[in-house]
Amino acid sequence: MNDIIGIDLLEKCKKLLTKNKIKFDDTLRLEQSLPYSLPNKVKKSGEINFIGVFEWKKYVIRITHTWKYEYFTCVYLIITNKKSKKSEMTIENDKINKEFRNIYSNICNELEKNKGG
Repeated sequence: MNDIIGIDLLEKCKKLLTKNKIKFDDTLRLEQSLPYSLPNKVKKSGEINFIGVFEWKKYVIRITHTWKYEYFTCVYLIITNKKSKKSEMTIENDKINKEFRNIYSNICNELEKNKGG
């Protein structure tokens, strides 16, 4: 999907990840959900989000989608402590999960502002 969304947004995503001290590798992919209509018949373009494997603080975080819809609110995080290599299945209230989801959401919102379409 990176080709369709654009290399400029991919570069913007990389800069935002780096700014937030999140390391990424070649698994980084931009995704865009399908456009949809709101109840008042206003059309909404698809949302931009990203998936892949990332390093943040002392964690490795794998981001995938939970459903067939590629909305940034529908991502699934698998958080693993780098030292123990033990999966830490976090619940929504978990501090680490919440903090990373907040950063993730902010990056996605910033990409939305820059997609120009």
